[in-house]
Parts: sequence; C-alpha cells; structure tokens
Amino acid sequence: MSTVPKGIWLALAGSIALNMFGLGVFAARGLGPRDHGGHDAGRHAFIHQSGLHSAGPEVQSIMKQHRGAVRERVHALTDARKRLRDALTAEHYDPARVEAGFSEVRDKSSAMQADMHGVLSDVAKHLAVEQRKRMANALRRSRREMPSP
Repeated sequence: MSTVPKGIWLALAGSIALNMFGLGVFAARGLGPRDHGGHDAGRHAFIHQSGLHSAGPEVQSIMKQHRGAVRERVHALTDARKRLRDALTAEHYDPARVEAGFSEVRDKSSAMQADMHGVLSDVAKHLAVEQRKRMANALRRSRREMPSP
C-alpha cells in the first residue's frame, strides 16, 4: 500500500491529463493533420474537433505568438515530472523530496494551464458563436475521452 495520499495521485493524474490537452492544442498545430476524415485521434483531436485548424489568420497568429512560451512551460513541466519520478523511485524514500516534487509539478501545471486558458480566451474573442460552441464541445469531448488514472 502506498504511503502517498490518494488525493495526491489524483491531482497528478489530473495534471497529466490537462497538460496532454495542452500539448494537443499547440503541438498538433505545428505538425498538421494526418487524417482528414474529421475524427483525428491523439494530439490532433482537439485542434480538429474545435475547428481551430481552420479558424482564420487572427487565430493562427495568436496560437503562433504563444507557441514558444507554451513549449517552454511543457519542457519545465516535463523536467519537474522527471524529478518527481526520480524522487518516488529513489532507493531511499525521502518524503520531503517527494512532497517538493509534487508541489513543483502542481506549480508548473498551474502555470501552464493559466497560459493555455489565456490563449484560448484570446482565441475565443476572434471566433463566431458557432465556432466557440464547437471549441466548447471539443473541450468537453477531450475531457470525456481522458483515460482514467
């Protein structure tokens, strides 16, 4: 039985799921679609389901403008998760190191989510109501399709 509280594991799983969403939003845009059938899988799903891949030059400019900062946040979060994984799998279990690792992952996740939410809010200003509805439905679908922890 693990000595780490269940809430911490749930927070970590939620953080991972939300950050995977962020990777889908920004990384998929740069990679372009692989399946034009309308139901792309994986990281391309949100971009295509939301219609952001064809939302127009203003939207593309906003996403491009923020891509570098989001990548930096992704790398920082990846590094924090590696440090946490190292702390959890160390020969000698150090509770302070593990808690610091979880805290860092929460902080990095929160910062990344705040950035992504800001970008999506900026994008939404340039979308017609039907496009915003499509984006909202894609957000709901992506949450429903997240794997359980």
